[in-house]
Amino acid sequence: MQITTLIIAPTFFAATAYVVLGSLINHHPTLSRVRPRTYITIFVCADITSLVIQAVGGALASIASGQTNGNTKPGTNIMVAGIVFQLVSMTLFVGFLADFAGRAIGKGVLGRGPMLSLGGVLGSVALIFVRSIYRTVELAQGWSGYLITHEGMTRGD
Repeated sequence: MQITTLIIAPTFFAATAYVVLGSLINHHPTLSRVRPRTYITIFVCADITSLVIQAVGGALASIASGQTNGNTKPGTNIMVAGIVFQLVSMTLFVGFLADFAGRAIGKGVLGRGPMLSLGGVLGSVALIFVRSIYRTVELAQGWSGYLITHEGMTRGD
């Protein structure tokens, strides 16, 4: 249950960021290099792909862990690849977001509400980055690595 939540939850936060940026662009379409729907289509598809890659890796690791002398490394590596793919797509999104924000701020067209929305998007994306980097390091250590066996430190136990 916990691994499933850790894999799926960031996808919904990221999708919200894409929708919010798309909404802001709808109000100022000349400030974006890409149409709002294109953002949603590209980045939601990238997140779904990332989710599928992570799920496949998790399934393979789970199957291997149930076998005598099972090797969880290939499945774990696939999970890490899914997280890294998500990091790459989020980095691309941040580039587009920064481009739009720079243009909008430079022209002074955003009011307080849209500026707060941009801040919220940046904050959520930053937290997804932190999560993804942590999970990448954690899984790279394997299922018996220090971070995954000492998660009490991250939960406040």
